[in-house]
Amino acid sequence: MREIGLAEYLDERVGGAERKVSAGTATVAMVLNGLGFSNRRLYLVPQFFANKPVELLLGEGIEAEDLNDDCRGRTLDWTKEAGPARVRALPKLPGVRGTRPSRGACCRVAVR
Repeated sequence: MREIGLAEYLDERVGGAERKVSAGTATVAMVLNGLGFSNRRLYLVPQFFANKPVELLLGEGIEAEDLNDDCRGRTLDWTKEAGPARVRALPKLPGVRGTRPSRGACCRVAVR
């Protein structure tokens, strides 16, 4: 995720990143959580990262406890407010190619 710049891409759309965990970084954390805990709830994100190298995965100074309900809630609120078209424009990221999603389908993205 760091190679394609997903967190930075999303942070550009949010605006200021004055929080310890930006919306882009929180989104990456939720994606990684989903890949590792496919059937677990989002409130378990800190538990998922408890034994992972969080600073290496998400950035310097970030700890598992920082990925709390407040952090994730603000990120999900932003995602809803921004709208799916603004958030899913991933084919513009370097190193990512995708197909145009059909109406109502999830964005299909493949990493080169």
